[in-house]
This record gives sequence, C-alpha cells and structure tokens, in this order.
Amino acid sequence: MNIAPDILRSSAPSPYGSGNYIDHTECGDTRHRLWIKRNVDGSIVGYCHNCGSRGYLRKAPFVATDPPVRDWAVKPPIPDADLVRGPEFWPNHARGWLLKYGIEPWELPGVGWWPKGDRLALPVRDFGNALVGHNMRSTDGREPKYLFQGQSSVGHWVRDKDGPLIIVEDILSATKVGRQFDSVALLRTHMSPAVLAKVQKYAHVLIWMDPDRAGWEASAKLVDKLAMFTDAIILHTEEQPKEATDERIKTVVSDNC
Repeated sequence: MNIAPDILRSSAPSPYGSGNYIDHTECGDTRHRLWIKRNVDGSIVGYCHNCGSRGYLRKAPFVATDPPVRDWAVKPPIPDADLVRGPEFWPNHARGWLLKYGIEPWELPGVGWWPKGDRLALPVRDFGNALVGHNMRSTDGREPKYLFQGQSSVGHWVRDKDGPLIIVEDILSATKVGRQFDSVALLRTHMSPAVLAKVQKYAHVLIWMDPDRAGWEASAKLVDKLAMFTDAIILHTEEQPKEATDERIKTVVSDNC
C-alpha cells in the first residue's frame, strides 16, 4: 500500500530537512508510527513503521495551489496529562533503562512514561531550554526504538557551562556530557541548518558520535562541514558517551582541548 499524496502534502512539516510522526489511520495505526519528512530539496517522503507503506513526492515545495499546511502538521510536545511523571509508577524496565546509564529522572526535566505508546518520553529542549518535543524510547526491546513528536531539527541542548561544545547523537549522551560541558544531541547522524547556526557560536567543538560505522561516517562529514566555521575535532572512543563515567568524559574532553 502506498501513502496517499494528500497525506504527504498536508502532514509534512514546513522547515526543509525536518520530519515528524503522525497516526496512519489508513492502516489502523493510532501510535504515531507514520514518519513524514520534507527533504532539503523540497521532496517529501513517508514510511509507516506499522504497515510498511511508503510514499514519495518529487520536489514538492509549498506553492499557492498546494493544500495549506495545517497547524497540527508538526505536533506539539506530549501534554502533561498524557504522561506519568512519577518514576515510582513507571514499569521496572523504564526505570532500569535510565539507571543503566547512571542517569536519574530529575536530570531530564519533563521526562515521563507515555502509557498510550508504552514508551519513555524523553524531553527535547532547544537552545533556549524551551520544551519543543519528546523522543519516545521503547525500553523493552520493541522496534522502532524511537518515535518522535514535536520539533527535532533544533536538536536537544544542555548548556550553561564554559568551554567547548560536545556534539552527540542522543539525549542521554547529551545529559551525561552536559553535567560538565555544553552539549547538543543531533537526534540523528547529520546536522540540521538550525543546529549549525547555533554551533557556529562556539570557538571549539568536539564531535563524539557512537562508535559504529554510521557514527564514524557522520563524524567525518560533520568535521568537514564545521571546518569553515570553527575548530572541530572528532573524538574516538570504544564507548558511547552515555556509557562513559563522569571521570572518563572529563578525561576524554580534556585530552582534546
């Protein structure tokens, strides 16, 4: 089954290079498993993680004859009423997933258990610390690991420190690194224009992606992109940032500054 063009046009976010999850009612999905993205060239792609449907519209920028973009095309963060805030009421595997990386729930203001999707809703905060979305993470092994609601192109920022900026992939890595240094989680393996505009404010940037092929390839592209704006260095470690201890993070960053 192909995704209807009207769904792609009306549900694609307006910023080029950004995407969002919505319900795919055509297949009965009510858990936001239809991913729709507007590429940087104006084309729109879609994929449903529930039924496997795909869709593509070639170079479809907004013009007067296009259907208007509805206000709900990019959904706001999950309402407080839909989240269980108290960790004591979360499933054991949700609490255990955070503690596995040495992170306490209070370090993620806005985190909560999302009963509707049986996922942990990790808050996404922009450069000004405003809550702009949630990364919904499965903690019991289900795929896909992540669903998203809100804005993702702005990245997740943890900042109020002096020194370098550490670029990582995910929210937990940014939280761990953010205890000592400014950090931004790309929430992907490439950098959006919105994040690049903020990264340029830093004189020294360290790129610490996950130690896998995707992370290595992304690091090489990022350092090339940043070379014309700032001093950027790739960090090579055997562990992901979120797996490192505080002392290990301090050593790795200090040795490269």
